[in-house]
Amino acid sequence: MAAVDPYNATAQQTLINQDRAQNGGLPALAWNNCLATIAQQNADRIAAQGYLSHTNGPTLDLGCLPGATYAGENIAYTSRGIDDAQVNTMFMNSAPHRANILGNFTLVATAWTIASNGYGYIAEEFLNAPVPAVADPFRAMLTLDAFGRLHADGSTLPQATTAYWPNWRIATAAALLPDASGGYVLDGFGGLHPFGAAGPAPATAYWGGWSIARDVALLPGSTAAAPSGYTLDGWGGLHQFGGAPAIRGGAMWVNWDIAKRLVLLSDGTGGYMLDGWGGLHAFAVGTNPMPPAITNNAFWPGWSIARDIALTPGSTASNVSGVTLDGYGGVHPFGTAGAVQGEAMWPNWNIARSVKLSPQSTAAQPQGWTVDGYGGLHPFGGAPAVASGGYSLGRDLAVQLIEG
Repeated sequence: MAAVDPYNATAQQTLINQDRAQNGGLPALAWNNCLATIAQQNADRIAAQGYLSHTNGPTLDLGCLPGATYAGENIAYTSRGIDDAQVNTMFMNSAPHRANILGNFTLVATAWTIASNGYGYIAEEFLNAPVPAVADPFRAMLTLDAFGRLHADGSTLPQATTAYWPNWRIATAAALLPDASGGYVLDGFGGLHPFGAAGPAPATAYWGGWSIARDVALLPGSTAAAPSGYTLDGWGGLHQFGGAPAIRGGAMWVNWDIAKRLVLLSDGTGGYMLDGWGGLHAFAVGTNPMPPAITNNAFWPGWSIARDIALTPGSTASNVSGVTLDGYGGVHPFGTAGAVQGEAMWPNWNIARSVKLSPQSTAAQPQGWTVDGYGGLHPFGGAPAVASGGYSLGRDLAVQLIEG
């Protein structure tokens, strides 16, 4: 029997909050780590005994926070291991379980355990207790979908957009201005489209009819009136716009669409390009020194499974740290970054799409969020839970998470 980290169950929390939103606009339930511990204990217990039973879960739940008034619990199993969609449907089709999901609670936590026979056992703990307000640690967080929509996450206000391509998967990336007042969406042909307070996009490389543009990054001195930065194409080409200096270094793979993402150091003196195998390729901006080569990054030769990269806030060439994301949800530290704890994982399911580190993240303790293809947001490393603004179960549309 193998216990699964409680953070892996935040997909279930997302489904619960989606159910609540669709049934009378009920408020979302916040995650609670004390409840998560109890949920894991109960999932382990029912997996070990091989049958479902309630014991003292709700009683223990009441001890998690002062002022708690009542608690509830849902438990279930599936013969297919972890299957969030299946158990959510089961619960919503059962009156007492549905009553818990739509009940007058404020907090939730869920946990899975996989038994030796491959069955998945889940426990959900619900609690009504006063929840201290926790401010988002960022100014803005948005999830970009493949049609060009930007979904405001957490307490972020919606942004006015200038581009939307319904039912056309052509949006590939987005970038926020340093003041988070707006930014730009990149389409696959290389076009940049302003949103929020951002002004008209400057001219950049464009490939009409060829969806080869992969990412965009803005230099730290960019403003709404004068943005500058770089776009990345799938062959590794970096293309400056808005007066940005030329690039030295990087990597090129002519006729091979393998380049995935790029990031800039906090001072804009250089950055790194991520390829599909997980390789990191340093480049320098203008005449600045070349950033150091990264040799301790996760690498999968011959397997294009790397999805995204994020640098620790404040990273410079003298102290580089960050993480990369694989398609199964693994978050991998590099440079001087410490171990990552509690990321959501989907073994053998290529559904993870993007990763961002919190402004409170440090090299020693990386923390942040990943987004899955359905738009679900998953905290790791102690970052607070953030409500997804664009979750769509069964629709693999999320492309990138942007935050600033």
